[in-house]
Amino acid sequence: MGCAALVAAYFLFLYGFTIQHGHFIADDFDHVSEAFTRGAWAMALTPIDVHLAPLHQLSSYLFFHAFGLNFNLAVTLLLLVLAAAGGVLFAGLRPLVGDNVAAMTVALVLLNQAWVNVTMWWSAALHRVPFMFWCALCFYGYVKYRETP
Repeated sequence: MGCAALVAAYFLFLYGFTIQHGHFIADDFDHVSEAFTRGAWAMALTPIDVHLAPLHQLSSYLFFHAFGLNFNLAVTLLLLVLAAAGGVLFAGLRPLVGDNVAAMTVALVLLNQAWVNVTMWWSAALHRVPFMFWCALCFYGYVKYRETP
């Protein structure tokens, strides 16, 4: 319970700090421009620099069309996905190491100061936060697969 309270307090701090000091910057404005000048599929297939990142592009397209430049909502969504990743990681770790070690491990992952830098920039967070969720989901799926006889 203490780890959950610590993570919740950190997420509140992270949200407040990011809202106060962060904003859409750099590549974010390219994505906004592209979202309103290209179709969804054309944007999804457009590389970011040299990287093909269709889900990133499509997520930006959908977000900017639905909510415009609402940075508060963008940060909220990213933190919800990050919290979901922590929950899935906890669920995967529990059968292997027990509640206490699983909670401490998830707390260490989620309390990483790198999330401060990441959440202050939409494009950076949109690459990393969903990736964290998918990794946790794959880990959880593997643990469940190994549990089956």
